[in-house]
Amino acid sequence: MVRDVVPNPPVNSHLVVLYRGEYQLRYTVEGKDFYTWVSSGPSDAEKEFVEAKMDKLPDRCNFRIRYNPNRPSEAVVVSKMQP
Repeated sequence: MVRDVVPNPPVNSHLVVLYRGEYQLRYTVEGKDFYTWVSSGPSDAEKEFVEAKMDKLPDRCNFRIRYNPNRPSEAVVVSKMQP
């Protein structure tokens, strides 16, 4: 879970802190493992709410990852693939 601060809160308001769940994705290129992060969806000001949602997510997920063939550590998650 990641703690995130809203960059531009409205004037005269308190600083807004949001929590968002993320997947750590592993991908393998030529036998070497690399990792990147992607949002799992849930996000809220209540940490416990996000934790509860994260507990219900599947242990495995399918995402499409595009990486730079010259530098495999440079990657972006393009989309979630349909099961």
